[in-house]
Amino acid sequence: NNVSGSYYLKFPRHRTLISINKKYTGRTNAEFNERHDWNSLVTNDKSLKFTDYSEELFPSADILVQYLNDYSNKFKLKIDFKTPVTYVSRYVTDPKSNPTSFRFIVLTGGKNPVYTCNKVLSSTGWSVEHDGGMNQPFIESYSDMTLDLDHYRDKHVLILGKANSAFETANYLRSVAATVTVMSKKRAVLAWQTHYVGDLRAINAEFIDLYQLKSLWVIAQRDLHQNDTELVLNSEGKAVVKHTPDIDDVVAFNQFDVVLRCTGFKWDDSFYGTRVNPGHAFSYTKKFPKIDDDL
Repeated sequence: NNVSGSYYLKFPRHRTLISINKKYTGRTNAEFNERHDWNSLVTNDKSLKFTDYSEELFPSADILVQYLNDYSNKFKLKIDFKTPVTYVSRYVTDPKSNPTSFRFIVLTGGKNPVYTCNKVLSSTGWSVEHDGGMNQPFIESYSDMTLDLDHYRDKHVLILGKANSAFETANYLRSVAATVTVMSKKRAVLAWQTHYVGDLRAINAEFIDLYQLKSLWVIAQRDLHQNDTELVLNSEGKAVVKHTPDIDDVVAFNQFDVVLRCTGFKWDDSFYGTRVNPGHAFSYTKKFPKIDDDL
């Protein structure tokens, strides 16, 4: 499309950013203030700051889209919209006299089908939903789940995953769902313990409080890929976790009307040729690219 930051028109699905927007710090030092402003783009021109758009500590993603478009228009950024990248590779420019000299070639589906350049910076983030191997047809994905609360009203809901997208969704449904069960094979990793901002943030962790108070909200740990455990539909069309006698809470609510897959996102390497694909840092998750200065 022709919108800067259009990813944020849809994500996060429930519209609240987890990047801190600290407008007031009690300081006048610009560098100090930028450390607490996670959304403004770094530039020598300080006339356009995200903190001028909202005082909310965790504002709406819609405001970020507005800011990014104002920014790109103000500074007349060279952006080729409607240009999906389909392939990236490189070629040697002078194979006889200088076999180590090369340029990149970028193929697209836009009005300019071929770009060549000396360097390519990939800033696509985590743009592909990670299905975690849970792709049964009765499972609804985080990307495609409806936000119409009537779909979940008085229903028993199972959410697969245990990070920000899962708990963000659980918080969204807590007022209307009969029960909400959040399940994954690992424990929730909390950002205040790891100091990594991508782990489960406190703003999305309110569901944990409800779980601890035993108020029909459940957090369960189970590997659905083990031989003795599987997620299936029963004869009534309800999703059932089979063979889980050691999880009392799940047995209590083990017929689910809706199953949502909220297992996060991963880096997309589908358009990189073999000569430039850096590979994955962790083969078992394929979430991060391997960082290397010699491709």
